[in-house]
Amino acid sequence: MFNKNYLSKPTKNACLGSTLIGMAFGAGWTPCNGPIIGAIFAMSASAPNDC
Repeated sequence: MFNKNYLSKPTKNACLGSTLIGMAFGAGWTPCNGPIIGAIFAMSASAPNDC
């Protein structure tokens, strides 16, 4: 088998790109899961002793 090492040193642009991708992922994730998490919190706050 051939083993090639594709690892490179992180650069400033790579860190910036990772941050931007993370922010874009968070911006897309929040509208989808925000209402669901809000509903879970509301249900647990309205009935705290219903275990």
